[in-house]
Order: sequence, then structure tokens, then C-alpha cells
Amino acid sequence: MIDQLKPTFLMCSIVVFTNCKMEWKISELPVVFGRDVQLICYTSGEGKHSMNITRSRTWFRGPEQELISIDGVSFRKSKYLTATYKEHFSMIIRHFSQEDMKREYTCYYGTDNYAKINLINESYESFPTNKTKDINYKLSYSQLNVFVCLEKVHPIPTCSVWFKQKYLSAIPPTRVKKDDLFYKAEFNITYEVESSGCELLTVICTVGSKRDVLIDETICHDQVKTNQNITQKSTIIMMVVFTGCILVVLLGIVVFVYYCFRPVCANSEEIENKDETSKVDHLVNADAFKHTTVLTES
Repeated sequence: MIDQLKPTFLMCSIVVFTNCKMEWKISELPVVFGRDVQLICYTSGEGKHSMNITRSRTWFRGPEQELISIDGVSFRKSKYLTATYKEHFSMIIRHFSQEDMKREYTCYYGTDNYAKINLINESYESFPTNKTKDINYKLSYSQLNVFVCLEKVHPIPTCSVWFKQKYLSAIPPTRVKKDDLFYKAEFNITYEVESSGCELLTVICTVGSKRDVLIDETICHDQVKTNQNITQKSTIIMMVVFTGCILVVLLGIVVFVYYCFRPVCANSEEIENKDETSKVDHLVNADAFKHTTVLTES
């Protein structure tokens, strides 16, 4: 009976350890910069059956094959979180960045492996932040001007304008520039509008799957608005300049006091010494005079 089972056991062992077709995929597309991204490694040899526990499951990065994790134990937990399951194993890349987009990632199941050079050909999105937005607008009687600049975005954004709660139009980018993975898009448009005073202005821009309300304020005639980011930068610059001026003035005062009052102090010491010398001489002369007077009387 044992001899009959040996070929079967050998056949199963060969099936388990035969080369597998490896592949890892992104769990959810599009990839969004700044968010977590999960890679899942599959093996076609195992199908939907459980993976063999004797084969290690490993993740590497870069052409130098820098080790990230083994069997769900991550060596870079601040950046990568890994897990193992019966049918596959996965890795989460935290706070996905431009550097991650260009890295090569490799998953190993035993000695079988699959590597992808980078994720540039994958679908991805990058949304504007407060630091990458530049917004200003002006209402001057019958003219409304709106300027929007969005940097480090993908795909190319589209914007729409509402005035007095009425839809005016969608704004095509007046200028688009691509830098490596991202776009810089500028929108600049002027409308002829009817306004009796202060009116509500709304500007909404869409980048990929995200809809962002950039402006939703009541503006008045000859009122120019800029985004908070620019205002904060100007305030910081003014504070730095003001602080620098104060330091320069204080330094000047210190130098002035040092050079002007130092000789005076020295002269004061000389005068005090002269006064003490004069007092001594006066006392000596007085004693001499008394002595002379005594001799004369005697």
C-alpha cells in the first residue's frame, strides 16, 4: 500500500513545486497620489487553491532587489505594509508618491517571481493641494475676470463658472504644460456680466474623479481676491523683512553705544584719578603749611 502511494506523493510534490506564472496587480485603479496603493501578487500555478506554506512569499523593490518583506513581515513598516492569504499575498504602499511611480516592484513565491519596471503606464490621478493652487478674480462693474492655475495635476482638469447662481460656461485651459508625470494648467477668462453690487461667484474644477469647489464667495465691484496660499506667503515675507529690519536697527544701536560711550568711560576714569591725585596733593600741601606755621610760631 505504501509503495502504491509513493508515486502519487511524488507527483503532488512535483505539481506543488513546479514553476508558476507570477503576476501582481493593483487592487484599485486609478492610482491616486498621496493615498495608499495595494499590490496583490497572484500565481497561476496555484489557481484558487491555497498556496503552499513551505514556499516563502517575498517583496523586493528596485533593480538592486532591496528586500521589503518576507511572509508578511515588513522591514519598512512606515512605508510598506504586507500580508499573506491562502490564495495570494499583498503589499500596501503608503502615501504613494512620484518616486513610487517609477520604482520596480518584484514579488517572489519561492523562486518564481514577477517584476514590473514602473507604474507609469497605469491609470493614475493627482489632485491639487493648497500649495499647488493659484486663484484670483475681480469684478469691475460689467466685467468679471477669473484666473486659476493648478499645478502637479493629472489628468488635465476642467473648470466651470457660475455667477449669480447662473451657469456661465466651462473654461478650457488657456495654457497647459506637462512636467514629467503631471500637468500645470492655467485658466484665464473674462465675462461681460450684469451686476448691481455684490454677487455670488462659484468656480468648480474637476481633476479625474475629484470635483473641487475652488471659489464660492460673494464678491463686490473693484474687489480683487487672491487665494489664501498667496496671502500667507506675502504675510510670511513681510514678517521676515520686518524682523530683519528690527535686528539691523538693534545691531546699529549696539555698535553706536559701544563706540560712542567707550571713550567717555575711559575719560571718566582719568578724571577720577586726577581728582584723587589732586586731593592727595592738597592734603600734603596742607600738612606742610601747618608744619611751617608751627615752626614760625616757635
